Amino acid sequence: MIQKIQLKKLLFSVLFLSFSTFSFSQSKISGTFQNEVGAPVEFTPIALFKLNDTLVYMSTITDEKGYFEFLNPIASTFLIKLKNNLFQPYTSTAIEIQDREVNLGLIKLISIVQKIEEVSVVAKKPILTVTAEKTILNVANITNMTGINGLEVLRRTPGVMIDKDNNISLKGKTDVRIFIDNRPSQMANEDLVNLLKGMNAADIEAIEVITNPSSKYDASGTGGIINILLKKNKGFGNNMSFELGTTRSKTEKYNGSFSFNHRDKYFNIFSNYSLSYGAWENYMDLYREQGNYIYNQHTTMTNESANHNAKFGADYFYNKKNTFGANITANVQKGNWTSESRSPFTNIQTNTIEQILIASNTQPFSNINLNGNLNYRYSDTLGNKFSTDADMGYFSKEQSSYQPNSYMSADELTLLQKNIYRNTTPTTIQIKTLKSDYERKLKKTNISLGYKISNVETDNTFNFYNVINESSNLDSTRSNTFHYSETVYAGYFNLNRSIQKFDIQVGVRYEHTHSIGTLKSFFQNPDPVDRNYGNFFPSTAITYHLNPKNTFTLTYSKRIDRPNYQDLNPFENKLNELSYQKGNAFLKPQYSNAFELSHVFMDFLTTSIGYTRTNDYMTEIIDTINGKASYITQTNLDYVNNYNFNLSVPIPIRKWWFGFLNFSLYRNEYHANFKDGKTINLGNTAYNVYMSNSFTLPKGWSIEFSGWYNSPTIMVATFLGRRMYSIDAGFKKKILNGKGDLKLNFSDIFHTQIWAGHSNYAGFYMNATGGWESRQIRLNFAYRFGNTNVKSEQHKTGSEDEKNRIKTK
Repeated sequence: MIQKIQLKKLLFSVLFLSFSTFSFSQSKISGTFQNEVGAPVEFTPIALFKLNDTLVYMSTITDEKGYFEFLNPIASTFLIKLKNNLFQPYTSTAIEIQDREVNLGLIKLISIVQKIEEVSVVAKKPILTVTAEKTILNVANITNMTGINGLEVLRRTPGVMIDKDNNISLKGKTDVRIFIDNRPSQMANEDLVNLLKGMNAADIEAIEVITNPSSKYDASGTGGIINILLKKNKGFGNNMSFELGTTRSKTEKYNGSFSFNHRDKYFNIFSNYSLSYGAWENYMDLYREQGNYIYNQHTTMTNESANHNAKFGADYFYNKKNTFGANITANVQKGNWTSESRSPFTNIQTNTIEQILIASNTQPFSNINLNGNLNYRYSDTLGNKFSTDADMGYFSKEQSSYQPNSYMSADELTLLQKNIYRNTTPTTIQIKTLKSDYERKLKKTNISLGYKISNVETDNTFNFYNVINESSNLDSTRSNTFHYSETVYAGYFNLNRSIQKFDIQVGVRYEHTHSIGTLKSFFQNPDPVDRNYGNFFPSTAITYHLNPKNTFTLTYSKRIDRPNYQDLNPFENKLNELSYQKGNAFLKPQYSNAFELSHVFMDFLTTSIGYTRTNDYMTEIIDTINGKASYITQTNLDYVNNYNFNLSVPIPIRKWWFGFLNFSLYRNEYHANFKDGKTINLGNTAYNVYMSNSFTLPKGWSIEFSGWYNSPTIMVATFLGRRMYSIDAGFKKKILNGKGDLKLNFSDIFHTQIWAGHSNYAGFYMNATGGWESRQIRLNFAYRFGNTNVKSEQHKTGSEDEKNRIKTK
């Protein structure tokens, strides 16, 4: 009997991680939970018991609308039970099921009142929710996330890796699409990284990791989708909160945020604003053997900036079926990026330093990113849904560079030569999208279809100047303008059906792309790069419910990744005399075919194995020119194979102690044969581990310890990187009658987030290492006003994929 009680407690601890299933089956029990004021009881675990049985037969969690369903229960009599510390316990009347569907309709729950005066209750989501389609990290509930920026949040997300150049990969696969509120970003990686660095964890509600998206998603993202859901509160009455924080590391940083929300029967108005200010310092050491020389470069870089993020929106509930909405988001960044480098030139034969290059670079920048959305939603009780979104986005970047290069004698007393360069690189990007989605239930089949139209216009100007006697002279041979236009027409069809123990989903998406890239310079105007192509992107998923404890899912999808807009611009941007960057106007899109088999045991242990082959794989490589300088450019490899295994498991050790473990093992194989005879044939097996322990203690205290480890892996196709790891700790105390939170966090306690790698390609050997201000102490205070019985809701707009392809710096 004791064992049964312990098993029951264990199962209730992990009910919230139950495997998501499809909407139709031959037998089903469903319903919707609400509280006394009609707000949905979301993300709450419930259990199904056989009559007169104490063991859980099946479990699930409610969705954001409070809806739940149990699929394919056997012919028997059941009870539904819900028990937590927020509502009075609920037990249904006996439910007889015999190959039919039973809808219990609306079920009202009564909140537990702890005081005579009105008490507001907030339902706490689990730290991690794992379903067949996605893994959801609920950032708002993790103590160690407090005060960090958006990039560091991703670094702590299970299965996600970020390399030395801040390239983001998922289960060993690069070319991951970053969505913000379900809208793909069009920023190039460097600009996206700056945006994430300027985003505070207080702005983020959750991170969704989607490794194999279905046809309803844009076909871009061969590595999967990471969806960053920002906070948008919705509840009856008024709700307001603010947060202030400071970070101490090598440099000082400050952050603050404010939100206000109002909801009544007809309107939901939401807004938030956050500000972060400070300087971030990092360093990089590059040791290169090229020709007869060793170039040993040490660079220190500092990025000091102020980042403003704002969001405002409103929903109008015309009636229970129809909702109209609008929202606008804005991100403004202004700052200054500087670098100082010292590079001795050593003759390999004589082992003597012949000269030293002293270089610096100053780049003031200003970025503005604005996005507006109009939307309409229809939903009825029969399962019919229709939505439409119209989006418009504008991105502007103003950036310049001043770069003196001084060649000194070996004793650094004599100036041998001095070259000074300057450039200006303004960029504008305009994005327009229109999309609609429709879902309909036909007996035991769920049909969904939709379309999307997107148009993107980008303008890039690169003006290069030689500075002579403090006068800037335009170098017309190295200056140009680049215009890129892209229109994508897309449509999809998706079908879901359950047959006995099988759930089957099949879908196909068609996307037709027309793009034109036009380069203009003073001396040559080559023909535009005009591309016109269309592709079908099928997807399918088959789920097999072996028994209440074991579920298997097999998925397949074909996907595409198009180049970032700025990566197509072939202008040359000098970093210093020894290295520069340039784009590639002939960069082709890459295509992938991905397969994955996953298994869920007892609704909490999730394992998966997968294989992805990507053709025309896009990547950065470092090549050489003139025997001394090296350059970074984008190119296509022939193909890349990715094999991966992933395990995720929550560990409810005690009622007050909760743990989580994620383990990813993967192998990447890179293959390329270039026209100049250079080849790439590299393979590497690597793994990463993430683990956390959360403790809920008396008197409002909570403690969390977490850590991650990344084994040696291949970076940017030619670099073999070494291992990295980090240990973090966080403490939180509820104060001011539970309305305030005081949080103290320690990041990278042992200062082990130092990257390193080596490459032997294109005629030179390079060994690189670097680090940043990863060891930090952060102190934050948050306070909430008004009605705290508020739920979070995110609305997906239609332009997320386009925005993911924008670079912000």
